[in-house]
Amino acid sequence: MAQGLRIGEVAQLVRVSTKTIRHYHKVGLLAEPTRTEAGYRLYGASDLLRLQSVRRLQALGLSLAQIRELLEGVEQAGSLREVLEALLTESERQRQQLEERCERIRALLAREPLRAAEQPAVDGALVQLLQNEFGALAEGVDPALLEQERQLWAVVDEYHWPAPSKQAMQEAMQRMADHARAHPAEYQALLAWGELFTTLSTMAADDPEIERLAQRFVDSDALTFLEAVQSLGEPPSMGAPMEEVMRELFAFQLTPTQQRFMELVQYYATQE
Repeated sequence: MAQGLRIGEVAQLVRVSTKTIRHYHKVGLLAEPTRTEAGYRLYGASDLLRLQSVRRLQALGLSLAQIRELLEGVEQAGSLREVLEALLTESERQRQQLEERCERIRALLAREPLRAAEQPAVDGALVQLLQNEFGALAEGVDPALLEQERQLWAVVDEYHWPAPSKQAMQEAMQRMADHARAHPAEYQALLAWGELFTTLSTMAADDPEIERLAQRFVDSDALTFLEAVQSLGEPPSMGAPMEEVMRELFAFQLTPTQQRFMELVQYYATQE
């Protein structure tokens, strides 16, 4: 009478399901063992060792197809070394990616206010244009303002805008940069307000001071500068839907206090 372990006993010993063992048979990882007269599979020590080899290689990250090729190879030791060396290289690459992800998560946790969306790892064309055109003009400005501007445009830069929309954004940015170089005093006034704008995140949205600041901004040279840029001619158009979406993208990056300030500025500007 044939001796051996039933499939359930083997599954318990190796800590896998009977379904997994049957799948190993199906994909050629485990040879069919002898059977009883009633058709039940009977497994021996060689089968247990094979199953353990499969499980250990799988735990290292090898696919079942790779494991089958390794275990069927004539020069198993050499084949295994090559695969494990390649696996080590891939694992080290993944570890580097995990370390970089951890750094990005730490940066997000350190940011106030917290944002659900992660900033792009590489600056896009619009951010680079911003830095190229305004970098020299903004020398000595609070780094917090520069970083907020970079983050705002980085979010917009992540999307694949239609060519006319992207061109309109670039032309608008270029127009503002040209006017800033021609009117540095007014642009410096705008930057001073920009520095103040970054500090609004520390204030409550219902603080009465927000309304007073909005009224002061409407009467400042900063608004005069922005209105002058708009008066230079027909502004580049992205089309109404695209412009609305871009405004919303900007708004999502602002704190509630900053959003309220912008709404009040728009309101008071229309009352003039």
